This record gives sequence, structure tokens and C-alpha cells, in this order.
Amino acid sequence: MLNFGARRDLFKRKGSIYFTVSDVFESQRQKAELTSVGLIQDIYTRGNSRIAYLGMSYNFGIVKRKKELTFENTL
Repeated sequence: MLNFGARRDLFKRKGSIYFTVSDVFESQRQKAELTSVGLIQDIYTRGNSRIAYLGMSYNFGIVKRKKELTFENTL
């Protein structure tokens, strides 16, 4: 299953808009096998598992900047 999401900051980082999609390729499937005397049955199901969500958030308080991560290139 592959999920995808994107976010864009707005209003000098006081707000943001975001979009996410779950199960992009609708790959969530189920398989069941039923075997008994005189009966062999294979069952394949695939539901509507793709879900898209669009949202927006706004910060009414003071926006604190996160510290930037630094990495050392030494072993």
C-alpha cells in the first residue's frame, strides 16, 4: 500500500494547507480459500480503500521556528 501527502505553508508560516491520499494504487486486497467435502471456493475481495483528505490549519499564536538539523560527515 502506498500513501502520498503534501503540505504547503501559507501566510508567513502561520497557516498551512495539506493533501493526503491513502492507498494510491488501490492495492489492498484480500484472498480467502474455503475447502470442504465436495466444495472448493476461492474468494477475492477488494474494497474502496483509497481515501483523499484536504485540510487547512492556522496558528493564532506565535510561530516558533524549528532548529535546523546539522549532520557531521565523519566516521
